[in-house]
Amino acid sequence: MTQPFRIRAVFATILGLAVGLAPPASGLTVTPMSLSDVVESADCIVHGRIVAVHASRDDNRLPATWVTVLVERTLKGANESELTFKQFGGAADGAGARTLLDPFPHYAVDSEVVLFLAKPSRLGFTSPIGGGQGYYTIAAPLPVDAAQGTTSAYRMAPQQLDGFLKEVERLVGRR
Repeated sequence: MTQPFRIRAVFATILGLAVGLAPPASGLTVTPMSLSDVVESADCIVHGRIVAVHASRDDNRLPATWVTVLVERTLKGANESELTFKQFGGAADGAGARTLLDPFPHYAVDSEVVLFLAKPSRLGFTSPIGGGQGYYTIAAPLPVDAAQGTTSAYRMAPQQLDGFLKEVERLVGRR
């Protein structure tokens, strides 16, 4: 065995052991938050319907998803009839490369939602507080077996919406 071959063999063995013995990589973890904490942390809270979702690269060439919501009710923040926000991730270049990271939610046009959004970063990115903890969809509950692989949003039955919004308003008023 030649000297360079031995060095490569030893290196490959050490690398293989290091990879094999390394602990599994953990994804982004999110600490559970109370509704009161989510409300307090949010810069903007709205109830509305998603009318557009567009993924591309922003002016800084970063992958982004723009979500437009037709606002029915503003509970915190600027009172506007329409809100468009930019979240990190999405289709990176139109070629289908996905960079949307969990626990960031995925959005669907025509979804009725309640969003608790963080203050936008200096690059204009925002997302729901605590990942999916600041994203509620208003829909009938899914059957148990259909619940696998859904978005990271909390689902709320329509009949729960009024009580939930009253509680959020109460918490906003307490600040």
